[in-house]
Amino acid sequence: NNMAADYFYEISESLPQIEALAESDLFRKRELASLVAAKIHFHLDSSDNALRYALGAGSLFDVSTDSSEFGIAMLTKCVDEYSKARQNPKSAVAIDRRLEAVVEALFQRSLASGQFKTAIGAAVDCRRLDIIERAAASGGASALEYCKRLALGGNVAETTTVGAAVPTNSHASEIQQLPRQFRAEMLRLLERLYRAQPHETVDYPSLVQCLSWLDDATAVAQVIYDLTASDSSDAQLMAYQVAF
Repeated sequence: NNMAADYFYEISESLPQIEALAESDLFRKRELASLVAAKIHFHLDSSDNALRYALGAGSLFDVSTDSSEFGIAMLTKCVDEYSKARQNPKSAVAIDRRLEAVVEALFQRSLASGQFKTAIGAAVDCRRLDIIERAAASGGASALEYCKRLALGGNVAETTTVGAAVPTNSHASEIQQLPRQFRAEMLRLLERLYRAQPHETVDYPSLVQCLSWLDDATAVAQVIYDLTASDSSDAQLMAYQVAF
């Protein structure tokens, strides 16, 4: 296993035997065989087979601690495959639970380590509104702004780090192609988060911006009315600002 990167060409001659061990219920170290097979396939540029065997390696495939070229590539592959499956809900192919577990662990690590923009970007790709909500709610004003820019189709070309290992900016590419329904769901989520803020800190311009994209004229009018009806001069000035 530790020599796979340096001697993959020589080991590849025994790849069929290693694969047979990986798939044998009688072999006690089949997970180790799976991991070795995954690394050999990776170095032979067979990424699909590499991922298949990596997922079969169980706890030995720990992307949270593997910062090698193989570990980074496999985690990126996991996110890509998961996002493709999530973006095509009508597909008859069920998402591999092992793949889902890897990505779920990735989200949890990003949230726990305060990498909220990373979590939001990956969650947008994976169509995970629950993760978007947790990250945007926990990350403060900057996370909300970042989420809004993604939802409105802004060019957010920012390199981030998924978990602690994988650099990714995939969410910055072709963000304009977000499906209209998902974009609307993101904006409704943002509306709810903005309205949940303390009254004196509500980002009214952003709230109205989201409502305007949703073509919710009634809600926009109500926001402006509430601001103008306030006894606060600041609120009344804000009403004029958002009205323009």
